[in-house]
Amino acid sequence: MTQSKKKFEFPTAYTVIIIVLILVQLLTFFIPAGNYATLAYDKPKNEFYYHKS
Repeated sequence: MTQSKKKFEFPTAYTVIIIVLILVQLLTFFIPAGNYATLAYDKPKNEFYYHKS
C-alpha cells in the first residue's frame, strides 16, 4: 500500500474572490478613513482655495 502525496491544487476563482473580500473587510477596521482636501473656486475673489471635506 503506497501513499501518494496530494499535489497542491490552486483554489477556484470564487474562493480567491471570497478570501480577498474578507481580507479587505477586515482591513477596514484597522485602516482609518481618509480626510481629503478638494480644490474650490471663489468667484467673487476670482481665486482657487483648498476646501477640506
